[in-house]
Amino acid sequence: MHGDGALAYAQWLHEAGRLDEAAASYRVILKRDRANPDALRGLAHVLAARGEYAAAVAQLARAGRAVRAPALQLELAQMNFLAGDPASAGRACEIYLQHRPGDPTALCLRAALREQRGDTAGAVDAYREALLSAPGNPAILNNCGLALRACGDYAAALDCYARALAAEPNYLAAWNNQGNALRELRREDEALTAFERALRIAPDDPSAHFNRGLLLAQLARHAEALTCFERAATLDPLHDDARIQSAESRLSLGEFAQATATLEALLDRTPDHAGALYLLATSRRYTAQDQPFIARLEQARKHHARDVQAQIALDFALGKVHDDLGDAGRAFTCFERANRAEWQRLKVPGREPVDDHADLRAEPASTWHAANASGDSGAGLVFIVGMPRSGTTLVEQILASHPAVYGAGETDYFNRALLRDGIADTARGTLRLLAERSEERLELLATDFIAELRSAAPDVERWIDKTPGHYAWLGVIQRLWPAARVVHCLRHPLDTCLSLYFQRFSSGHAYAYELRSLGRQYRAYHELMSHWRATLALRWMDVRYEDVVAEPREAARALLAHCELGWDEACAAPHRTQRTVTTASRWQVRQPVHGNARGRWKRYRTWIGPLIEELGVLAEY
Repeated sequence: MHGDGALAYAQWLHEAGRLDEAAASYRVILKRDRANPDALRGLAHVLAARGEYAAAVAQLARAGRAVRAPALQLELAQMNFLAGDPASAGRACEIYLQHRPGDPTALCLRAALREQRGDTAGAVDAYREALLSAPGNPAILNNCGLALRACGDYAAALDCYARALAAEPNYLAAWNNQGNALRELRREDEALTAFERALRIAPDDPSAHFNRGLLLAQLARHAEALTCFERAATLDPLHDDARIQSAESRLSLGEFAQATATLEALLDRTPDHAGALYLLATSRRYTAQDQPFIARLEQARKHHARDVQAQIALDFALGKVHDDLGDAGRAFTCFERANRAEWQRLKVPGREPVDDHADLRAEPASTWHAANASGDSGAGLVFIVGMPRSGTTLVEQILASHPAVYGAGETDYFNRALLRDGIADTARGTLRLLAERSEERLELLATDFIAELRSAAPDVERWIDKTPGHYAWLGVIQRLWPAARVVHCLRHPLDTCLSLYFQRFSSGHAYAYELRSLGRQYRAYHELMSHWRATLALRWMDVRYEDVVAEPREAARALLAHCELGWDEACAAPHRTQRTVTTASRWQVRQPVHGNARGRWKRYRTWIGPLIEELGVLAEY
């Protein structure tokens, strides 16, 4: 077989998926004609199909030298991108765009290269330029939506997804991406609709099941979320994130043995998986017999030498285990390393919390006068607030053990309301919410929350919101629900701050990754709480963590009295109460009440001088 016939046969083998035979056929042609551009291109695409991208690039480069066609520059750019050489890909892409300035494929590659180096705003510009040439292209609209979402421009992202779906109603990726954007905006009902549409299009799509699980977990519906994650893992046995989230849901449900089994199964396949090792470290207390686990963590840390996120997770895990073993020096070294890396990664910007809270303190008391005169005054509501890690989860668990109480956990209700209105979650955002909403809309905000809680537990007398950060919203709480009760949790400031410093947060609390910043945040919180105490007329109770762990039965009686509830023996043994707990204390709260963490800061006095200095007199407690 000669000439065009040999080339046609090689191309036929390629199209038939017989890649090895196609490669051999192209090489036979190239033995006779080393510069045959069609054979070089064909061989390059066969090699790429086999995942041999570097070899594919070499063949395309030879073809380019043979014919110098501009079109080859785009292929060369794409191959270099797949080969992991963004610099070469970028050069070839720009050469091609000099010849074809508005080519949407090349512009999308330019966007992808910009995204890869973290320039999401530049990626948006490239996608928008591509859309000038292909205005209704659903794939470009979908990718532009992803870049806009990464920039935080959710309105524009949702517009892109809507346009993509208008062009292609069964576009699975766009439904999934729309659902994720809506989930992040806390528009949960709309997100659920998007994921259900995705599952109608592709009932066996692991991503749709996984995304729906994330939404249900966000709603604290962990049993349902678990079903979704398990289904995703069944459909895609290599879906590590599904197994991690499955373990997370089991931990929240108190299924520690099953969660451990899930994580160990993942580690059997991927021994150095940082996320799985971190969850194992936080799922129980470690003893001197667990030295082999420390070795596993250290080995994984070496394995992930160039992965900053993995190193952060493993350093927090190592710190936690060393702290369990009482080795304060090693523990603090690991925690400090993790916090420094996270602080640098986040490059924490913005206003100091003390300044943010000053906006609230500057408001006249009349700002917080009740707006909900005709509606439900919130007599059944109990808000448990305080700094994170101050004992709020334990206090909620005690109260939620009573049959007449429903513990909703961290509802984050106000942040959700702000997101729906497109307002930042700051003190100024709080004031803007009040300024921009009419009295009728504020009343609707109040009644919607009560309806949400009552729909979850219609037959109880008290509903608990345990979002620690709602301490900043106490003025708004009085305005919306003047009859609500507040339980303010206090703990030694150094124990509170150290516990925060030792905690890896999935989001928020950026201040906690640096000791002086942590001290400033605590002072800002303390000043605001002093202001609220002097300004507001809410039914208020201070509860000290140290008193709760010293005399749990007496603390439970006082809490129930504050909530005007009779005694129930279950409140004396809150660790036996079966309920979903989603906070970092989900293992501790299921153990008998103890005071092991009381005064822990004393073991770390040597290393926390900046925190003590920043707290000043507050460090004396």
